[in-house]
Amino acid sequence: MILTRKILETPIFGAGAFLLSGALVMIFASGNDMAADGDRRFEAILALFYFAVFCIGLIHFRRSCYAAFQNPALLALLFFTCLSAMWAELPTVVLRRAIGVAGTSLFGIVVGAQLSSSEQLRMLRWVLRTAAALSLAMAIVSPAHGISSSMEGGAWRGIFGHKNALGSAMALGILVEWLLPARTLPLKISKGLWLSLLVVLLALSNSITAAVAIFLALATLYAFRVFHAQYKVPLPAFVTGSVIVAGLLLAYRTPITTALGRSSDITGRTELWQWVATMILRHPWLGYGFSGFWRGGSSEYAYVERVIGWSPVYSHDGYLEILLSLGVVGFLLFVWLIGTGLTRAVKHARRGRSIYDLWPLAFLIYFLIHNLGESTILWQNCLEWALCIAAIVATDPRLHGSAEEVVPEPEMTLTAATEQI
Repeated sequence: MILTRKILETPIFGAGAFLLSGALVMIFASGNDMAADGDRRFEAILALFYFAVFCIGLIHFRRSCYAAFQNPALLALLFFTCLSAMWAELPTVVLRRAIGVAGTSLFGIVVGAQLSSSEQLRMLRWVLRTAAALSLAMAIVSPAHGISSSMEGGAWRGIFGHKNALGSAMALGILVEWLLPARTLPLKISKGLWLSLLVVLLALSNSITAAVAIFLALATLYAFRVFHAQYKVPLPAFVTGSVIVAGLLLAYRTPITTALGRSSDITGRTELWQWVATMILRHPWLGYGFSGFWRGGSSEYAYVERVIGWSPVYSHDGYLEILLSLGVVGFLLFVWLIGTGLTRAVKHARRGRSIYDLWPLAFLIYFLIHNLGESTILWQNCLEWALCIAAIVATDPRLHGSAEEVVPEPEMTLTAATEQI
């Protein structure tokens, strides 16, 4: 079984994570933006990948089924997502996109069931290091592809289709590198060099959302280490505080964005959010169907596009997006899922013996903050959503046990684990 995983499964997981990160999307896609119809070549590649993941799930059928059915909130959310085609204006489009998010979730389930936290971290380290190295090479060898034009701000996008995709990948890479320990001098030097490259690429991407998200995520973990031991402040208070801080940064954004050289409307997002909120109130309970508003999915989309003067493809806020797509019902299902995940992640970190056990909690904190300015909640063909599911699944002690088998340190508490960060 271990040999099978090393030869077949782990490379598929790594290649899938690389694909879902959006890397090399310019090569994978045909280049024809078919709006609601999607890109046929890219969809075919994704279909092959999801079929491979499905086969791995079949090989470990009982384990995969257990992982799925131990997360009823996820199953209910996916069922409601597919059901939303019934009230969407373009039901076939919604259903196809729902199948995409189901495939992404399947990948997360299988990865979470098969790989422990340490194995997930090691896989992601090589995936994101590869993406960083190729992005640097792309910008140097082919600046026309790796760097956006001066009219678009001149931000780096590397091997990704957009600067924000590069920024998100580099921020996630920073989180992974930060958590992975380096015990020898050569490994410490290597880690320092890779962290430096990731930070530089994040800065060159000019992705403020990703930069703020990773900063607040690491600050939340640090604050928890400092204050929890002395004042016994619970983790949810720190997560809530980080979300409030991010909200205040948005509310009082003018001096901050001016200092960073950005417009006070956050590149048109505030006006977009106002119109998204208006559209949510028109269909508050069930929404427009999963991803059924954007890219010609609804009649109101053309009006919003005309009013704001540009063509968004999502809400640039994960919480607004799920309310727009699935209404209050879908949002409550997500709250159920993420609440279960955070509860498990805290327990997983507390009973763990290694800093690896802190990964699900650290990622979920980053995920929640990042979605204040991007949309990765219940998003099809998205690495962050797959990792969210994998983190929730992997924290089940009956799948991987309560501690990593590779760590020589004595048992430590959650607070002690965060001290290694």
